[in-house]
Amino acid sequence: MSTLFLPLLHHILKRCDHSCEDGFGDCNSIKIVGRNKNSAFLYQNGMIIQDVCEILKSLTESDYLKGPEPDHQNKDDQFYVYRKVYEGLEIYIKLKCKTISDDLNDDQERIIIISFHESTPLVE
Repeated sequence: MSTLFLPLLHHILKRCDHSCEDGFGDCNSIKIVGRNKNSAFLYQNGMIIQDVCEILKSLTESDYLKGPEPDHQNKDDQFYVYRKVYEGLEIYIKLKCKTISDDLNDDQERIIIISFHESTPLVE
């Protein structure tokens, strides 16, 4: 288990101002990968980017499942997996931190959420 990831995650979220064009878009600190399962879960549960941010801020080591694991899409990245119970729902959260350059070539750490949906039972 990596004890360094959560402090980094929480540090990035401190500067989150939810500056996004709509409630379901990305903000300056978070990008949610546009997978149908993620979008459907957020829509069905009436969640917007601010809710996602608050859930991420509440993650603790006891929510940790696994990681770091290599990202199959980008071999230089590693992802982490958490399960969080929020308002009676168990949410599966797979995410990573990535440095992204903006139009001014300023590097900024962002949280990339690969999965954010209802958890499925673990297979033993």
